[in-house]
Amino acid sequence: MIQVGLEKEGLRLAETVVRQVYENGLQFRTPEAITAVGTFRAGHYLRAMAIWAIYQVLTRRSRVAS
Repeated sequence: MIQVGLEKEGLRLAETVVRQVYENGLQFRTPEAITAVGTFRAGHYLRAMAIWAIYQVLTRRSRVAS
């Protein structure tokens, strides 16, 4: 989202993911999905590594602006 110009929406989505992880005690686990009753599947799913894609876009953008 951030990469295609939807920075506000992308950062809001990232914030929601961070809150979900930390408010549910999953700091050291990255679940694929959390159910309505609080259980989760794929406790070590790698999609959470998308934070590095956000970092890369923001870093590139700040270098270009400099």
